[in-house]
Amino acid sequence: MFDVGWSELLVIGVVAVVVVGPKDLPKVLRASAQMLRKARSLADELKAGVNDLIEEAEIDEVKKSIHHVSNFDPRKRLEAYIDPTTGAYVPPSPEGEDVAEPVKTETAEPQKTVTAEPQESAAADPENGKRSGE
Repeated sequence: MFDVGWSELLVIGVVAVVVVGPKDLPKVLRASAQMLRKARSLADELKAGVNDLIEEAEIDEVKKSIHHVSNFDPRKRLEAYIDPTTGAYVPPSPEGEDVAEPVKTETAEPQKTVTAEPQESAAADPENGKRSGE
């Protein structure tokens, strides 16, 4: 992590002896070691907390997948591919969707086709081919 060699450690030691003094140096080293241990334990607790959160998230995903599988109804899935008006198979879309859109049908009665008889135009006289009013 840090690229500290022996010469740098020697300089740090000399500065510590000069600043703190040889009498108080063991107390300072002991206190700094305790602070370092405390920082490491806090980091370990943080890691454990994060790992617990990750495990809970994975458990939630597993619960969702189990719920999805337990609610699987093959009849509904197959009915999504069958046209209710004709009973014909409707292939799934080419995009590769997992579930096809159900075929939409109107609930109203189908429209009746009416064949109309040719009506005579008021503007033309069918017997002589002339328009009325001429």
